[in-house]
Amino acid sequence: MTLNWNQSFLSLPSQSFNNTVSLPCCCLMTIETLPDEILRHVLIFLDPTEIILDIVHCSTRLAQISSSDNFWRFKCIDQYLNNNTLPLTPSGVAELTTKQLQQCCIISYRRKTCGNWLSPERNENDLYCWPGLILPTREEANENNDDNGRYCLCSSRDRGEEAIENVLAENDYNWEEIVRDHSTRKDADDYAERFVSDFDGRFWSSAPSNLSKPEDTNEVLLFTTKRRAIITEVAIKPLLEPFSLFMKTVFRWPRISIKIYSLPQKNDNKALKITKDMFSSVGEEMCRVAGSRFDRFRNTDHRLDQRAIIEAVLSNHNPVYESPIMDVTSRDNSWQYYAIPDGVVGNLITFTLHGKTFEQHLGSGFYVCVERISARGVPLI
Repeated sequence: MTLNWNQSFLSLPSQSFNNTVSLPCCCLMTIETLPDEILRHVLIFLDPTEIILDIVHCSTRLAQISSSDNFWRFKCIDQYLNNNTLPLTPSGVAELTTKQLQQCCIISYRRKTCGNWLSPERNENDLYCWPGLILPTREEANENNDDNGRYCLCSSRDRGEEAIENVLAENDYNWEEIVRDHSTRKDADDYAERFVSDFDGRFWSSAPSNLSKPEDTNEVLLFTTKRRAIITEVAIKPLLEPFSLFMKTVFRWPRISIKIYSLPQKNDNKALKITKDMFSSVGEEMCRVAGSRFDRFRNTDHRLDQRAIIEAVLSNHNPVYESPIMDVTSRDNSWQYYAIPDGVVGNLITFTLHGKTFEQHLGSGFYVCVERISARGVPLI
């Protein structure tokens, strides 16, 4: 029996292969005659990179299907649902181009096959398919700190030198170390020696809370990204007491929650900047000092208070991702690592630190302090 490779074995009759069988034309089924629904279903199971690089060259029909906008929208949602991760919302899918949807699928697939990115196969030039640092550096944030806008805000601050910009990194961290620190949970004694060599004296501190109910307080930290990005993970590191050789207090928080927003901006290839027009509804009653409008908002004891600014900036926007309020079990100052589900595209991240556990000294009030914050993701094409 002579077979054409384009014929489907499913179309062959149940007869001995030693016999020559004449098949009517109506029984022949090729790639060109299969319904679109069947071909799409088959392609859903393939590596997105193979589809983009190889499958499109197999036939005109496959190229048409695998290059269509609707196919990649469907593949994105199907892939995230099958991986039990957060699918892109319908509005989020609608906002992305075909290339960006392909990018989302490739990143999700790589994350699954590379052990959450901790793979030696990373290509440093692979900017759009491998995560890197997405928050502005400390230098970039300080250079752009003016009355025209900011890259980061905090709900409160203790002293002027303990600014929120201090927690930003100068370059990307070793995320394998961050994840390992998070999973091994070393105690504070193990961190004391390393702390002395790693700490550069810069951190953010909240204003002290009322002594009566410190567990009911929260602090909100807001950061914008360098570009709109597919956000893959975030990490935060509490501060170990820097001013005492004997005390090893970690100014940590009992619970934490994370939100990611996708705010409109004119140019997605630039960092989102929080500008004055984004909180113009905030009244002047809290402006107690002269200077930049960002720094004029103060509480009754004249400590910086930007909570009203943060609430105004986010008031008309829903988060594209919102974590539950998570318990923090670590009692040391190791990194707290949080993987973000697949398909979260945004340009603004907030950390809400729920509760405060330690005073600096008796009667000082309760504080939370952050040594470092970092976030990784992949810039949208």
